[in-house]
Amino acid sequence: MVADHATHETSVRLRWLRVLKQSALWLNREFLAKQLSVVGGSWHLDGSGLLPSLDLNNLQYDGLNFTAWIRDRSIQLLRKNEFAKVIKHKVTFREPVEFLLSGKPVLLTGFEVTLECKRTWLVQTIREDVSRGMYDHLKSVVLIPDKEFWSLEFDNRNWREIVPEVEPDRSNAAPETIQMHMDLFQPLFANAKGDAPMLDELIEKEETETST
Repeated sequence: MVADHATHETSVRLRWLRVLKQSALWLNREFLAKQLSVVGGSWHLDGSGLLPSLDLNNLQYDGLNFTAWIRDRSIQLLRKNEFAKVIKHKVTFREPVEFLLSGKPVLLTGFEVTLECKRTWLVQTIREDVSRGMYDHLKSVVLIPDKEFWSLEFDNRNWREIVPEVEPDRSNAAPETIQMHMDLFQPLFANAKGDAPMLDELIEKEETETST
């Protein structure tokens, strides 16, 4: 799972388990995260020397996997179009670009990727530890003194999907408070290995269409 961790508030319920005045404490917390996923995808390549059907996992530019570029770009597209059900993204190169397909050169003038997308909310119960602090029962918040240690433990295997009755509030944090938000991403070719090739400087035009 490709996950992008950003600071963000979630609707959470804190359950006090153990607290001593100005001492170490731990508590369990239901943490809510937004997940943006590609649940299906297709693509079309424009160029010469291409087979009618080919495996994109065997396509490389400058020794790097083309699928890694699609992986990273699909995360950007999901972030910018989080409510879209379908995203079509077309790329046109300034001039034909030589790729290697299973070690053999092919020329691409552009390509188009179609993403079928899904937006969901996930939750898991996490452990929250504070080296020294207090729990405010009236406000349901943890008070953490300066220079103290605070940690959260997540396990990607323990997320479960839920359907909130109302859209979770992601309003800004009040002064002198910390709010934690998390966005998770499941892009196309999530398991692609390595860095993405430097294709952006070769692109003349990009066009994106969405439908909800």
